[in-house]
Amino acid sequence: MIIVLIGKSAAGKSYLLEQYASQGYTPIVSFTTRPMRAGEVDGVDYHFIDPDTFTELICSGSLVEYSSFDTLVSGVPATWYYGTPVVDSAEDHVIA
Repeated sequence: MIIVLIGKSAAGKSYLLEQYASQGYTPIVSFTTRPMRAGEVDGVDYHFIDPDTFTELICSGSLVEYSSFDTLVSGVPATWYYGTPVVDSAEDHVIA
């Protein structure tokens, strides 16, 4: 089973994810090309990777979905990518 938690920022998704994880659900950690923010941990909040590695994941079929986000970084246009890895659906997972 895969449980997907969806909601606005500060709606309690992270709390619920922790509750499911404490009950044996394996959290799914997404990939992103955006820079790590203060307090984030690689492999816990996201897998922080470079754009070339992200493209390799797409080409190898390792992502079930992915999207891009256009932004400005210090006034310079940038595109960040986010993707969800393929997981074994026979196991119980949760993602927020």
